[in-house]
Amino acid sequence: MAACKIMKKRLYATTFVIIILIFALRQFSAFGGADLDKTPNSGLVPVEGYVPDAKTAIKIAEAVVEPVYGLQIIKNERPFKARLVGGEWFVKGASPTNADLKGGVVEVHISKTNGCITFLLHGR
Repeated sequence: MAACKIMKKRLYATTFVIIILIFALRQFSAFGGADLDKTPNSGLVPVEGYVPDAKTAIKIAEAVVEPVYGLQIIKNERPFKARLVGGEWFVKGASPTNADLKGGVVEVHISKTNGCITFLLHGR
């Protein structure tokens, strides 16, 4: 009789643990945790990529250059020129016309497909 009571207690405990685990897994799944090993949804991907033209590439380049080198660099090196080379935009500043300003120009490389900055440098 005592062995039967012990078996019942173990069965109840095991059932309780299984119910808690099922509940926990369902909650985890509801917040997307179960999707960690699945291929993520790519969302909208424009046919021409996120940076379809030179105008967009220049805007992105200016937005990236300002916090790194400052607004004055952007003003001194306008107009920026952009050219597409093998799926990557090469955006370069113009040489300053002011004789007091010396040095190179800023150059930014931007992926046409995803908009990632792959290179940033200001020449000397």
